[in-house]
Amino acid sequence: MTEEEKKEETSKGLDFIKKNFKIIFVGILVAWVICFVVAFFGDAQGRGTFGDAFGSVNALFSGLAFLGIIYAIVLQREELGLQREELAETRKVFKGQEEQLAKQAQALQKQNFENTFFKFLSLHNDIVESFRVSIQGQSDRYGVECLDYRYSYFESDFSRFREKSPELKSEIEITRKFCEKYFNEKRHIYGRYFQNFLVMLRFIKSYLDKEENMYTDIVRAQLSTEELAFLFYYCLTMEGRDSIKPLVKRYNLISGLRAGDLVNQEHLEYFK
Repeated sequence: MTEEEKKEETSKGLDFIKKNFKIIFVGILVAWVICFVVAFFGDAQGRGTFGDAFGSVNALFSGLAFLGIIYAIVLQREELGLQREELAETRKVFKGQEEQLAKQAQALQKQNFENTFFKFLSLHNDIVESFRVSIQGQSDRYGVECLDYRYSYFESDFSRFREKSPELKSEIEITRKFCEKYFNEKRHIYGRYFQNFLVMLRFIKSYLDKEENMYTDIVRAQLSTEELAFLFYYCLTMEGRDSIKPLVKRYNLISGLRAGDLVNQEHLEYFK
């Protein structure tokens, strides 16, 4: 017989005692009353004979005492079962509260992330809007218009650099040398822009996993063609290759850049 079967048999026995306790008790009580009546109203010899015949009633009283103990055990067993059920329900409640707290903590973490992320994005746009170029005889240009103007000069500067660098034979060598020279000289203009952009991408990467592309898509949507072009050429510099280029490739941020947007269409191959 297995342990489960033994427990089931014991449970059946205790349930039988519990259900028939009143009947057993009444039976013992009736026997005791009969003994009392015979002992009180019968003659001495009859009482002695009857007493001897019902001497086993003492054993029944002992059985009643034992039955009471068993009944108490049954009640205690039921009480312990109720306590176990209450503890199980309590554990379920605590588990539910723990899961709820975990969800609240996750929601709070995401909220804090998004607050910081949109601050980065707002700062990025502020930096773009802060770009300014003064043109003689024309009104100043700001933001994306300024970048558009500067990028046209970037293209002409690149052409002049190629003409003055006959020692550089390959196009990729010319491009990388020019980008190093240009962004070093213009660090005071573009340094803050690229630094904030790098920190923003690192922030997204460090806090998110599955949802990171959703936020980088928002970043990419903010970038103008001129910004993408400058970002592309900055990634060709030694500083850009080591810092921001891996993240730009990870999030495919220049996917909207066409070959015709670059100084030379062949340059797009250099990013791979």
